[in-house]
Amino acid sequence: MPNRERLKKTNPEFLDVNNNAQRVLQFFAVYYRAQNRNGAVLDAAPEFFLVKPEVLTELINDVRGSEQTWLKDCINRATLRQGYVAISKHYNSKLDYYWIDFSVMPFMLGDELGAGDNAPFFYAMDHFIAFSKKFPHVYGCLTEAANLDHDLAHMLNDIRNRARGIERLAVAYDANMLITFDPSWPLEQVNKLLASLKENRQGWCQVLFEYILHVISARAMERRTSSVTETPLLPPQVSKNSAATSDSINTPSALMPLSSVPQQKQWTGSHIADQSQQQRTDPLQTGNVLQERLAAEPQVSQQAEQHLAAERALQENLQAQILSMQQQHEQRLRELAEQAEQQKTALLEQQQAAQQQLATTLQERLAAEQEIQQQAEQHLAAERVLQENLQAQILSMKQQHEQRLHELTEQAEQQKTALLEQQQAMFDEINCARQVAWQKTQQLVDAHQAEKLALQQQEQASLADIRQQHLREMSALTSAAQR
Repeated sequence: MPNRERLKKTNPEFLDVNNNAQRVLQFFAVYYRAQNRNGAVLDAAPEFFLVKPEVLTELINDVRGSEQTWLKDCINRATLRQGYVAISKHYNSKLDYYWIDFSVMPFMLGDELGAGDNAPFFYAMDHFIAFSKKFPHVYGCLTEAANLDHDLAHMLNDIRNRARGIERLAVAYDANMLITFDPSWPLEQVNKLLASLKENRQGWCQVLFEYILHVISARAMERRTSSVTETPLLPPQVSKNSAATSDSINTPSALMPLSSVPQQKQWTGSHIADQSQQQRTDPLQTGNVLQERLAAEPQVSQQAEQHLAAERALQENLQAQILSMQQQHEQRLRELAEQAEQQKTALLEQQQAAQQQLATTLQERLAAEQEIQQQAEQHLAAERVLQENLQAQILSMKQQHEQRLHELTEQAEQQKTALLEQQQAMFDEINCARQVAWQKTQQLVDAHQAEKLALQQQEQASLADIRQQHLREMSALTSAAQR
């Protein structure tokens, strides 16, 4: 479901179902006819919006394959229920393209659930749970055991959170445009709700389906038991036709409330007074009636005993069925609890194995980093030693040069008087010697700099190789951990 803040910032022309035909046609012209999966037109459209089905009939020929069949089905179903076709826009950030899917609104119980979060379905389920809590005498209370069963409480909270997705759409659309159901929850809608819940392939939905069946069946058994124990004995003349058998348990009349049973003739005081008045007026008839009653008393008592025996047998059968169903449900709950415990144990083992593998990977990574750091320190130490040697060589050459210059100067001073003619030649030789020495010094400096640059390049290349190798090892370890 889309974000509430994004819906507030969306272009209102898309959200107005009465005036968004032009915008929708422009959107699908880019998406289907031009085959563009990104761009400004698609970016401006909201993540979710409704459109009238007659607007999309012009696009059927532009859609190809199975998507065309699905679009036709959505248009037909939306037309039949006088609703809308919902367009959901999704974005693939890795490949940088949009894709859409269609659904029919308002959502009705019995509709096929898609691959999304199905917020309308869970909205209806949340309302049914609230209905069972408010009217527990109808189907039973689904939240009664939530205080003791933490898994059940977690499932109910998950349903409530999923149902809130419909509230985010209420910013743009009314609730009756998104979902419709009967709030009195007749049996037909409950069956559709349970069928949709059973078709959901998530494991917790199957558990919730069995739990709802257990609560509803337990409530039905309570009704049957109360209807048997609370029914009064019928008068003698109708007890012959009211003898119940064990087969009548599964008939619809066994589930009917007492108010829906046809009223039998009541033996009231006024009726007996009328009979006594009639007996006083006709003594002979009174005597005959008394004789008939005395003759019928053994038969009446026998019929009453048979009726009581049938009721006791019916109660025993009901209790046996209730006990059997309770045992089956308890066994099923035990099996589900064992399966959940096994899954929990397996997940814990997998988590421990993943943690151990992650710890091993971290240790290996730390060892590799330490080794790289040691190699870097060795390279730095070698570079420092090389720099010190070069500085010592340069200093030694400078000292030798200065010493040579001093010796030449002394010789020139000593031979100054005697070698005035050779002074210019000596100066030339000295200048030449200086130039040669300077060239040699420059060559040594250039050679040193070239060697230093070569060492730096070699060091950078080795560091780059080490980093690439480290990255490859880290990516391999990460992919192995993800597997």
